[in-house]
Amino acid sequence: MVKLTTDEKDEEKIDNLIMDICRAYSELERIGVVRVGIILTDYIEWKVCRILNLVREENPITEGYDAKDKHNKKYQIKYRTDDENSSTSFDNIKFGKFDFLLCAFVNKENYKIKTIYKVPHDTVKIYSKPYHSNSFRWNRESKSDKTLEKVYP
Repeated sequence: MVKLTTDEKDEEKIDNLIMDICRAYSELERIGVVRVGIILTDYIEWKVCRILNLVREENPITEGYDAKDKHNKKYQIKYRTDDENSSTSFDNIKFGKFDFLLCAFVNKENYKIKTIYKVPHDTVKIYSKPYHSNSFRWNRESKSDKTLEKVYP
């Protein structure tokens, strides 16, 4: 496990650097150079771990989970730039490898995390798409499931 050793000053510096990257990518997207959007998965995982006091998995290619909590529960972290009230899906879910899925919704312009939901593994399976079993379908029905927990803010 990688211990997060950055202090608040480092965290502010990292946040500012990410914002610079976001501004650059947004401008490149505006002028037509970037067509698929901004991909900052590592930053989102890092930030979610900071917010929820999780420890990121040391090996970045560990399949099925990204972090653990102090009780050794495993978390897979996914994010979307969609609004949390929109219907979307979280893809490439590795079932059987995690205890909870963390669904983070971020602002597309600055990649600040707006909300994070914690979804138990069994609930993720219930709402996986029938035609794509490695996806968790986020919609009105799944969002209202009683096992879902909004953990941020």
